[in-house]
Amino acid sequence: MNEDNAMIETEVIGTSDALEAINRAEVDIQIQTARKFPRSMKRAREKILEIATLDPKTAEACFYALPRDGKVIEGPSVRMAEIIAASYGNLRAAARVIGYDETSVICQGVCHDLENNVATSVEVRRRITTKSGRRYSDDMVNTTSNAGCAIAFRNAIFKVVPSAIFKDVVEQVKKVGMGDERTIAEKRKAALAWFDARGYKQKQLFAMLNSLEDNPSEVKAAEELTIDHLIILRGVVNAVNEETTTLEEVFGNVPAGPTDKQKDLKGKLDKVRKETKAAETPETAILREDDDSDSPEDVEDEMSPLDAQNDGQTDMFESQINNKCAICGLTGDCKYGKDENLCQECAVERRRREKKDK
Repeated sequence: MNEDNAMIETEVIGTSDALEAINRAEVDIQIQTARKFPRSMKRAREKILEIATLDPKTAEACFYALPRDGKVIEGPSVRMAEIIAASYGNLRAAARVIGYDETSVICQGVCHDLENNVATSVEVRRRITTKSGRRYSDDMVNTTSNAGCAIAFRNAIFKVVPSAIFKDVVEQVKKVGMGDERTIAEKRKAALAWFDARGYKQKQLFAMLNSLEDNPSEVKAAEELTIDHLIILRGVVNAVNEETTTLEEVFGNVPAGPTDKQKDLKGKLDKVRKETKAAETPETAILREDDDSDSPEDVEDEMSPLDAQNDGQTDMFESQINNKCAICGLTGDCKYGKDENLCQECAVERRRREKKDK
């Protein structure tokens, strides 16, 4: 067999094998680069502190607090994890949704320290049903999934990055975020307003703080809130925003009361109802009472006597098409209800007779 006719053997690589080879090559190159340019622990700490304390708003979002059984569980937040991941260097991190079941979404967070070749994977479950077992809407499921991914991302980061790198930094960040005695009045006002807007008043807030074992001091008035109290409250706000907890859990399953906006809306609705009732005529009052009590089944049952009253002279279907009253036969728009197809006078008269018969 000459060279022109020689068989050329080729190796077919499957799609999955090709992707695996590409991913392996990418990771190998990143590991080589990381070891060529190792991180500086000192520089990493300085960069974390620099970014986290860039302004008070950033610092406020870098920690969370969870009141549990009289104690406060504190830690760095998702925002802090993002800052640490960006500052630590030579790190691969990601989060994704890996599945759903009837009641939960399962999220996975992964983190790989390329320089030390240490990797971890963390899974987080978040409920996607209400207390009554009804599934959330699609938008709420997406929101819950994003929150679960953020928490999984944070947990994976802190499984790989040693806490010695950022532990002291978090304490400094709290001081920057909460300010000092010159800004404490403004911070108090903002904290109380945040909880008040969600239905939790000062009395409930003080009771929650006073129930903690490590409460800095007893609180009976807003002026008695110290910086340590504000740190706890700000940590609760961050935990709620990240969906790590809920306000009902924080306040011992005490439901929120009506907010000022809800009270204002209720007052307006009550006022409209009173004005509407005061302006009613006897006829419209009868119609309103009957409308409140009649169900679709009641209306359907009332159609039979109506047909008997017509004594076969008026066809109901024809009457509805021609927009005529089913009793008197007058044309015009029905003012009582299209299903019954009665003019207002006939409707009122029939209701009066029915009430009299009862």
